[in-house]
Amino acid sequence: MDIHVSNLQLVCRFGGQRLSSVGQGKSYKVCNYPEAIRNILKINVHLDKSDIHPPLMCSSCHRAIQRSEADDKPLTGEGGCGPQQLWTPHRRSACEFCERIAQESAGGRKKKKKLGGLLCMDRSSTETSTEASCSSTCSAAVSESAAAERICEQVHSCPADILCSVRAKASPAYKATLELAPERFQPHFDDIICSICLHVADQATETPCCSHLLCAACICFWLQSSTSCPVCKAALDPQSLLAPHRIVSGVLSQLSLFCDFHASTWVGCPKVVKLQDLKSHVRECPHNPLTNTTPLPNVVTGSTTFEDARTASPSKLQGKAFNTTFANLVKRKLDGNTLEVPTGGRALVLTHTPIPLVDSTVASHTTLRRRSGFVNSVLQTVSGSAEGSMEQRAVDLRSMQKKDRDELLVLAGIKSNTPSPGTALAIKADLHLPWHQLRKLQKWLVSFGIHLESERVVRDSIKGLPKFTAEEVPMASKGGSVVLAPLVCIPDLVSFVCHILDLHKEAGTLFWHEGIPSDQIWLKFGGDHGGQSFKFCCQVLNVNNPNAPQNTIPVCLFQGKDSAANLETALGHYRTQLATLATEKWQGKTLRVLLVGDYEYLTTNFGLSGSSGVRPCLFCLCEKKAMQDTLTQPHTHRSLHTLQEDNAAFLAAGGVLAQAKQYNNVIRTAILPIPLPEVVIPILHLDLGIFPWIYNAMCTDVHQLDIALAQSSALIVQDTDTTMFQSLVAAHKSSEDARKRLEEAEARADEVLSQLHYLLMHIQASGMNNLQAAAGIMQAQWRERAEAVTNIRKVHDEEKKTFDQLAAKHGKECGPCLASLDKTLQRFNIKRQAYHSGAFVGNHVIHALQSNVISALTSAPLEVVQTRTSEPQQTPCPSLLEEAIAIRDRYSELLSQYSVCRKFFCSKGVLTEEAEAEFHTATVAFLKSCRESITSRKLGNITPKLHLLEGHVLECMRNFGMGLGLLGEQGMESIHAEFNTLQSKYNAIPSALARLRTCAEQHLLSTLPKNKSLRPQAATRKRKRQDDE
Repeated sequence: MDIHVSNLQLVCRFGGQRLSSVGQGKSYKVCNYPEAIRNILKINVHLDKSDIHPPLMCSSCHRAIQRSEADDKPLTGEGGCGPQQLWTPHRRSACEFCERIAQESAGGRKKKKKLGGLLCMDRSSTETSTEASCSSTCSAAVSESAAAERICEQVHSCPADILCSVRAKASPAYKATLELAPERFQPHFDDIICSICLHVADQATETPCCSHLLCAACICFWLQSSTSCPVCKAALDPQSLLAPHRIVSGVLSQLSLFCDFHASTWVGCPKVVKLQDLKSHVRECPHNPLTNTTPLPNVVTGSTTFEDARTASPSKLQGKAFNTTFANLVKRKLDGNTLEVPTGGRALVLTHTPIPLVDSTVASHTTLRRRSGFVNSVLQTVSGSAEGSMEQRAVDLRSMQKKDRDELLVLAGIKSNTPSPGTALAIKADLHLPWHQLRKLQKWLVSFGIHLESERVVRDSIKGLPKFTAEEVPMASKGGSVVLAPLVCIPDLVSFVCHILDLHKEAGTLFWHEGIPSDQIWLKFGGDHGGQSFKFCCQVLNVNNPNAPQNTIPVCLFQGKDSAANLETALGHYRTQLATLATEKWQGKTLRVLLVGDYEYLTTNFGLSGSSGVRPCLFCLCEKKAMQDTLTQPHTHRSLHTLQEDNAAFLAAGGVLAQAKQYNNVIRTAILPIPLPEVVIPILHLDLGIFPWIYNAMCTDVHQLDIALAQSSALIVQDTDTTMFQSLVAAHKSSEDARKRLEEAEARADEVLSQLHYLLMHIQASGMNNLQAAAGIMQAQWRERAEAVTNIRKVHDEEKKTFDQLAAKHGKECGPCLASLDKTLQRFNIKRQAYHSGAFVGNHVIHALQSNVISALTSAPLEVVQTRTSEPQQTPCPSLLEEAIAIRDRYSELLSQYSVCRKFFCSKGVLTEEAEAEFHTATVAFLKSCRESITSRKLGNITPKLHLLEGHVLECMRNFGMGLGLLGEQGMESIHAEFNTLQSKYNAIPSALARLRTCAEQHLLSTLPKNKSLRPQAATRKRKRQDDE
């Protein structure tokens, strides 16, 4: 008994399997989950006995119970690791449970279970085969009968949890084995017929409500799905089932019925026996193949000879004995899988085709290969030879329908020469092919047997796409004149967005990122100027990688400057459409409209005078002077209402640009009045503004280090010409100052010109004549500033010419320390643009903020100083080394602190309280270092972008509940390179308007979800970057 109890510790309470062989190997005590087990499995574990029931359950059952409890769905008769186990007390003589545990503990590979069937019998002799078959049948019947007896006993004596095991044990095969059909009984009574199976009640059980007799197995199956009586529909508890009265049991045992072999042969057993004597009669019946020892060659069964079988009608060739005899004869003559029977003509070939236990769609690879070999042998037999089988396969393939043949090739993993529908359009969209080049490609592919859709089919497939409208409209040019410029746009933005969302849903590409509610669709709109055109784009954030160019769709394009007047002309009709879109619902989901773009575009859209104004911040009324001090409390926030009020007051006062600071620098009406909380801070332009700001300050310090290094060299080496170097430094500084003055003058002139165009357009549209005086003042100011720009440009050209002459004569443009910075950037493939004042690229800034790049960049001047002071005829200079070390420590700390800040606001995950606190701490530390290391040393002022980082980035992240990595303007910036490629493809189109429209339509094709799904994925290669080691 102790061994039995210890064995119970090793198995699962419900599945009966060893705990080490199911789940993850972890076990759980059953007593800790009584309520869940009672509700889910209908088992009362409080009634468990320690010497009968295992106390543990496996992790699979534990997970199944938890899932079912969460879904509020019961698990009827099924545990996590299989059907529920029937537990019985320990038997000292032969305990099946202990024997099974001992056998499993012995180890070794399990013996393969032999499949049943007549063809699986031993071929040694017919008598042995017949005897084995009948023994198996009788033993199965006896085991099923014994199981039924145990089930019947448990129905009357065991608690409710045992019934779950009874349901698993009482299989329908038991009923089919005994075949207690009413017609076998002589006579039979309706009162003893089971109402469920309509057979004589086997192991009869009586219902307490209506006293009907039912089979024990039938009522167990019935109670799996119902709690009512199958006859009177009254409530029925499994524990209330009764054993029939002894008189009823006696009547059942005295019932007479035909023998099991009554119709199994041509003659059959004619005897009628009592039910209680049926088993003993079957074992001794002369028609039982087990007891029939008559030699096979002379008779089949009884007195029937082979001649009788040859002349008998087909209807009489039936029965178990005939089938057994025929199967044994065939097996004795079978040669492999075939049997050749001589006839009067051609021989008759019989093939052994086994009936599959599982379908080939779910069979293993080993089974499929074995079946394939069998099919090949049969095909070779039918075809006559191996060459004939190949010809037969070719005929089969040619006779198949094209659709079926393509499906067969797909199942075989063979690429078909017939591309899937839509491939031609996907190729055109991916390669940006004009129609004539697509026709050439189709001709080439046809020569290789590859057929794409015709051009008509491709054109018909894109007829349902949204159409772009194209027209030429007056636009303000850079020189101040008004010219006709091409404008291409989607007229109905609401229907266009809904159509794009429908395509994404059809393709199954909608994706909810972490932080986006499941009942919302986030849409991002924004614009940017690049490549001689302005592009106003739309992005769906509920897709994978939303900032990619393939997910960025320009809905409005025009060739011209992105001035306020031009933006009002191009985007004015979207003002009401975006407001409507923000209130629309798509298939029950709310649409959330966001506005993105660089800071210049955002301030222009909301009517601010720009970053040069007194109050340049878009989100608050902080003045530029106040930005230099540490932010102690939030400033007054702007809103659409305050922007409208300030603009109305500015226009009422005459609209003079010089008075803009009195009206919070709001000089125009908002073009697209998106609520300010839905405006995303441009994180890409934060990088492009803050990193160069730090880098330029470091260049100034390094430049001074070069001067000090040159003076130190002149004191030691008397023949060093320091005058030439000093003049070169002075010329370089004068040239840089002239360049900065020129840029500021051009910005002021452009600002005046943009306001002039806006006032003229506003006067023409609204008829406000009081603004004509302001327009005259703006025109005079623009002429004055244009003349100033011309003069400053002349000075800049002269200064630049002087510097170039000195640099060519001296042989270098800057000192060795400053040159080391550029060399370090080039070593890490970080390049500065030759235009835009040597601005950085966004991706290069990301790479420059890596720790190894920061270390190498800030240490480069120190290495130069150490190298120069260690040369012959040089003496160490402690002050230079100290200054170089100070520069390294100062700017390494600044860049590292900004890298930490950037990691938080560029993330794509949900904003947690811990991340919020860490970001706030990092931002405060970074701005403090900026003021101490740069601002206090007069190397630069706190810019509006630094103010955004200090005062508004965290608010923006809180508003959206996530980092700004998905919400940035990167996609709007990267779309320019895509359109530059399209412009080169369609450069042959003479009309600028038609060319711009074609480029917009072609890019729209490349953004369709179906075309993107057909695009082959190129193998990515990781390029090894050199590091500082």
